[in-house]
Amino acid sequence: MKKKVAYKLEQTKSIIVEVETVEQEQKIKEFNRDFERIDRQNRRIIAKTDSLEQMYEETGYEVVDDSTSPEEQYEQKELKATIAKAMEGLTEKQKIVIYKTFWEEKTLREISRELNVHHSSIEEIYSLAMKKLKKYFEKF
Repeated sequence: MKKKVAYKLEQTKSIIVEVETVEQEQKIKEFNRDFERIDRQNRRIIAKTDSLEQMYEETGYEVVDDSTSPEEQYEQKELKATIAKAMEGLTEKQKIVIYKTFWEEKTLREISRELNVHHSSIEEIYSLAMKKLKKYFEKF
């Protein structure tokens, strides 16, 4: 059964989209929530712009913002979700080796010592995991 869901394009514009699955509906609702959050952040930033410009004119010092933009935050969230989805296709051993390699920045030798597993076994687990991940990401 198709269901119609509002999909926000801008603050005041949206379109109605027919969805066939609950997942599609949830994705659109999640996107709308993210859009509204980003829009609120943008409005706050715009409201503060005048005071920052005034501060610069008065002092000559420019304020530097090291924080990530809402767009970057959204991209990071999407990337994390994609990586998590890709990791679902790995065995538990593969997940552990990939996690320790990339998040803990350990070498395969360090992992083999830590897990008390022969180095060649860890290399094989790593190799198979990387092949699976590569195959998953080739879809994109």
